Amino acid sequence: GCRMKKLIKDWWFTLVLICVAFIYFYCFVTAEVDGSSMYPTYHNGDYLLVYKTSNIKYGDIVAIDSDSLRCILCKRVLGVEGDHILIDSSGFYRNGKLVDEPYITEKDWFKSYDVDIVVGKNEVFVMGDNRLHSTDSRELGCLSLFAIHGVSIFNFTRTLGINRYTLIRVTIILWIVCILFWTFGKIHRRKHEG
Repeated sequence: GCRMKKLIKDWWFTLVLICVAFIYFYCFVTAEVDGSSMYPTYHNGDYLLVYKTSNIKYGDIVAIDSDSLRCILCKRVLGVEGDHILIDSSGFYRNGKLVDEPYITEKDWFKSYDVDIVVGKNEVFVMGDNRLHSTDSRELGCLSLFAIHGVSIFNFTRTLGINRYTLIRVTIILWIVCILFWTFGKIHRRKHEG
């Protein structure tokens, strides 16, 4: 009993760090916006925290692998399995209903496209918010649901003003500080016990 309590007391900080790291790496990934395809929602270089989930809904912005482009895309989900997607000169329709998209700034973007597709099994239809400057399901076709890394839940760049390189540096510094804090704390305890 006493020995176990002492062990936990000596190692609690390390255990907390391990738990936090495990939760982070198990539940989250990060993604960087490349280009202007998600403008004005996201800007080029925005660094995003992405929550790993298979629960994908309309309007979610996902980080998704594109085999044909060989990169990770950040796009908005606008169609899921079984949806009939129609884009013509009169607008963007999902299952026969005109889709309202308040986040779009280019109101007449659809006049340049002609798409009529049914989203297949385990697939999603995605588009960037900057429709005239986005390579997405209009050209690539539907993408695999299993290629989705997760849903964007936090923009590090917009909220904290930091990019990927700054975040990596800050994370390394925090780990070093935590390890030093733990080491000096242990030395300090040993001096007082001795």
